[in-house]
Amino acid sequence: TGPPAIPVGADLPMSGAGSFDTVGQIVRYEWTLDAFAVVSTAAPSFTFTAAAYPLAAGAHQVQLLVVDDAGQRSSPASFHVQVGD
Repeated sequence: TGPPAIPVGADLPMSGAGSFDTVGQIVRYEWTLDAFAVVSTAAPSFTFTAAAYPLAAGAHQVQLLVVDDAGQRSSPASFHVQVGD
């Protein structure tokens, strides 16, 4: 199977709820969409809304980094999302 798919014009909800830190507490989630849109949140969930982040049909890359209370950054977790057919 391919990457998850959403229709053109749809919001893209993300969740980092499964993230963990073995030595500290996660204080920030950094979401990157197609290496351009970077959003930093304290909550593990974020939605790339269609109004703010319009996505053309095709494959798009999403990346998540988490930062802990000591300022340590995780390795990036990346995946692709297919928009449209």
